[in-house]
Amino acid sequence: MSTNFPASLDTTTQLPSILSTDVMDTTGKEHDVMHTNLATAVLALETKVGADGSTDTTSLTYKVSNAGTRSYFGTGAPATFHNDGDLYFDITNTSSFSAYVQQTGILPATLDTVTSGNYSSVASGSATYSITATQTLIIVALSYENSGNTAMSSAVTSPHLTWTKYTTAHSSYSGNQYTDIWYAQPTGALASEVISWTFSGGSVDNGVWFIIPLEATIASGGNPFADSGTGFPIALSTTGASEVTSGTVTAGAGVTLIAITAKDTSGLPGYPIGFTSVGTASNGGGSLFEYATVGKEQITSAFSGTITSSGISGVSGNMVVLAISNNPTYRSWVAFT
Repeated sequence: MSTNFPASLDTTTQLPSILSTDVMDTTGKEHDVMHTNLATAVLALETKVGADGSTDTTSLTYKVSNAGTRSYFGTGAPATFHNDGDLYFDITNTSSFSAYVQQTGILPATLDTVTSGNYSSVASGSATYSITATQTLIIVALSYENSGNTAMSSAVTSPHLTWTKYTTAHSSYSGNQYTDIWYAQPTGALASEVISWTFSGGSVDNGVWFIIPLEATIASGGNPFADSGTGFPIALSTTGASEVTSGTVTAGAGVTLIAITAKDTSGLPGYPIGFTSVGTASNGGGSLFEYATVGKEQITSAFSGTITSSGISGVSGNMVVLAISNNPTYRSWVAFT
């Protein structure tokens, strides 16, 4: 009986075990038949596997060499990276194994829970916030109005962080409406950090604040915003009865967009199309009002277009849109068993 391989696997019928009591012509174990079956099976196996550098397109060697995938073996989870699609086999357990395939992809910054509050008829305010070890960017958004129509500005400080004013928007269409954006880049966890702000130029009639925490991979001291030649940040204010629209802006995959819209009349403003609401704040305690919304959109593929506000037409209102950068790719081994 001849070998079944490679059409199917051989069994003990084709390749039986030879006992010490068998003679060379034992039925089903004839010496010459055994040699022939083994030789035929080995030759078929060599053909299927292929020699080093095989050009036989049906051989495993050729298929593996030209598939862009390599296989690696070891004990324990893989410690180093190779190429996309590579396979790694953990052979610690000889009766089973775990396999890993390497992949790369887009990993946007993570937006954690947004907190908010309000203040009225004051020249300063504060909020206490505990920063986690994974939060690398803290944004403070201050939206406020002054019924006296005097020019105003803000300053933000806290005991352990350095704060930078990133951008501001100011509408004087029917009032005196400001939205200021400040940010800090913590390098570790901070429990109960007291974040304070002060105003110059007059007393705030009504205002709201947001603390917007993000987890992003940012080079130490590097710019956390994707604003180089992209049209960001957007800082627009109403001048009449229409919504405001940005010029053309661009964002690459992995960028997180944060939109803050605010106005000095009752009722929450909306957020740009494509965004989802992640926070609101309101204050109607003074002679005017302050209502604001924070929206988020994570860009999964390259974006180019305009962004339009919602719900701030015909009043003093602002729209600020920030683009948060992140290391655009990640590399990981994905396990399967």
